[in-house]
Amino acid sequence: MVGPYRDLDDHEYGGVDRVTFRHDGITYTVDYLWWDDSAEEIEFGLEECLNPSEFVSLRIGSRTYNEIDNDKRTDEQCESDRDQDQEFEFHDVASNPLVAVRTYRIVLTLRTVSTVPLATAEDGVTTRVYTVVVIRPKNEGALSTDATLRSLSLSGIDFATFDSDTTSYTAEVANDIAQTTVTPVRNDVEAAHLIKVGRVEDTDGEVALAVWENVITVEVTAEDGETTRTYTVTVTREEASASAPDPAPEPDPAPDPEPADTCVQSVEADGTIEGSWDDTCLSEKDAPGGAGDRYARFHTFTLTEATGIVINLSSDEDTYLYVLDGHGKDGDTLHENDDIASGGVNLNSRLSVTLQPGSYTIEATTYKPATSGSFTLTIEGLGQAERACVKCCGLDRAELADSCRQRSDRQPHTATPLNRTRMDKHPR
Repeated sequence: MVGPYRDLDDHEYGGVDRVTFRHDGITYTVDYLWWDDSAEEIEFGLEECLNPSEFVSLRIGSRTYNEIDNDKRTDEQCESDRDQDQEFEFHDVASNPLVAVRTYRIVLTLRTVSTVPLATAEDGVTTRVYTVVVIRPKNEGALSTDATLRSLSLSGIDFATFDSDTTSYTAEVANDIAQTTVTPVRNDVEAAHLIKVGRVEDTDGEVALAVWENVITVEVTAEDGETTRTYTVTVTREEASASAPDPAPEPDPAPDPEPADTCVQSVEADGTIEGSWDDTCLSEKDAPGGAGDRYARFHTFTLTEATGIVINLSSDEDTYLYVLDGHGKDGDTLHENDDIASGGVNLNSRLSVTLQPGSYTIEATTYKPATSGSFTLTIEGLGQAERACVKCCGLDRAELADSCRQRSDRQPHTATPLNRTRMDKHPR
């Protein structure tokens, strides 16, 4: 057998990176991947039990395997115990696809139950695409470190003249431009590139454009497998123009517009948010501290490049903090934190994470259900703009300005939350 064994010093490759990936709320780790020359089959192992029914395809270099010939455990066995290992076999593989001549990625596509649209397979099933292994060749000579593009074009879209040393571009298109083809040309033919829309990999460069902002990235990896460069094009597509209704002799009164969702607010810069919880805004997540609905507030933001973000949530109540995928209440959980210090020492919450370009939602909520009260949320990393004092939940413009002015006069801004020590709470 050849392939990425656990002892990476003994195989024929220059390097193998095995990736832990999170799918539908469960974290999976690649255990092994090899070609059995005697059985002429590929064996792909995970440390956790993945349902066979969620499998769509496994791509190794230029080869794609769409059907599992044998699985170690069934859906029912995986559902009963996720901590069991899983193995998928792909038969009738006469030659070794794991050649050690250049850098390439091994990509796993899975069906998802997520309500956030990510990618759609030919059969209409919503899918997620994960790069699970990256194989690099041995450095037996002077491998190129050139990770630049010679040109980059998007069909039907004009943006600034391309320059290999410029990695960020913007473009605006009319609403009737609903799709584009991304065509990158590498300076070094031995380099490799990967196209992404947000955090979703795109294999053929055909990109469907959503209304408003679309972050398209091209990640280039040089022949040495280590040198990388990322080019970003942010495409903003206009909304469709509303057509006027046909005149009528006696038109019905126009319906009242639907009220905006006051539970969700956008955040554009670093700052402090003073808010409160009540039963008008509910979390979509199950409460870890007992049955029932949790009260929550939601704050959305967008990143155009990889950014380190620090979020602090403090309150007299026991807090809980999430970072969700996309704008809205029902996105997949990417990061979460209960207590800054366990054992009842500090029941406030904090997250310090690095996020890729895309849209995100912060959910500020409580550990126990049906808990009302006030909270302070601080955010750092969104930009260098002047920090804002924001009051949610019903203040008019005059009250907001007066509240922010009083807060500024009372104490200087600090990114450190009010870490309250409450030894009377039971440790969890």
